[in-house]
Amino acid sequence: ATTGMRIGELRNLRWSDIDFDSSAIHIRDERSSHRKGLQKRTTKGKRSRVVPLNHDLRVALDDLQVSKHSDGFIFHGPKGARLVAKRFLVIFRRRVLNKLKCEYPTPESEIGFQHGTVHGFRHYFVSEAFRMDFSETEIMDWVGHRSSAMVHHYRHQRPGASQQRMCSISFIADDTVSPAN
Repeated sequence: ATTGMRIGELRNLRWSDIDFDSSAIHIRDERSSHRKGLQKRTTKGKRSRVVPLNHDLRVALDDLQVSKHSDGFIFHGPKGARLVAKRFLVIFRRRVLNKLKCEYPTPESEIGFQHGTVHGFRHYFVSEAFRMDFSETEIMDWVGHRSSAMVHHYRHQRPGASQQRMCSISFIADDTVSPAN
């Protein structure tokens, strides 16, 4: 939710990808790397990118640094093994989505946390970035999309957001101007 990363990118994130000094996350595509011995990490967009490190994520990572694993990866399974994507999804649904679904019940025939996915948090990231008036180019760079159409697929308006923004506009700047103009 704070990075817009895909599950595979998150799963393969290493401590060496986090630059705490410049507050950045390096999401690496290593297809053209000459490194030997390690499995090369890839991104769907086939290119590396940099995402600014959100303050809330930084705090969470600071807590995780206490128990750094020797393999360099940030996230691990419950017993310290490499995080398996399918197992992660099961745990994520149980520990995150089920709790959110109870805390924020959804009216019948609406879409809510019970329909949620890890990828839904990517949609949330893009939607919130647009809502906070970040540029389309910034958002495209952060999530690794090359087309505006794709990033707009991820953008969702909050209920009432358009009405709230419309109410913030003053169309009548001078009391002497007729509202009919």
